[in-house]
Amino acid sequence: MENWIGVLLLLALIGLLVWCFVAAGRSIKKNKEAEGSKCETAEDKRENNEQPDEERGMWANIGGKCKALAAALCWLGIFGSVIYGIVLIGRGSEISNGDSGVITGIAVAIVGSFMSYLGSIGLYAIGEAAEKSAYVAKYIEKLEAEKKEKEQKVE
Repeated sequence: MENWIGVLLLLALIGLLVWCFVAAGRSIKKNKEAEGSKCETAEDKRENNEQPDEERGMWANIGGKCKALAAALCWLGIFGSVIYGIVLIGRGSEISNGDSGVITGIAVAIVGSFMSYLGSIGLYAIGEAAEKSAYVAKYIEKLEAEKKEKEQKVE
């Protein structure tokens, strides 16, 4: 009976992990669609004789890279925590009555996943700040260019 409880909890954890991956994929897709509607494409920039972001080297779009790294580290930590929790559940069922191993495995999977998420928040925030500051800088440059054009027209 105790082995069945461990198996059911293991299946529940796997289902939760799959659900998290699906939810993350949907949110990433929504974010990319929302960003795509307000950003110029590389082809638009080439037509305007501007250098596209992806062609400016390894420091281009550093905010997006920080955000992607934060997401990857978060999912890696969640995956590792769940796997380690499963290992602890398996070991716990082999030792004595197995109750302590199952509880410890579940705790490691849940707490480890949560700590992985908390750890990635800071890096994601840095990436978000970098993206927003780049957007503000481009907007200020655009306003300054418009101001110069107006001054030239007045003269």
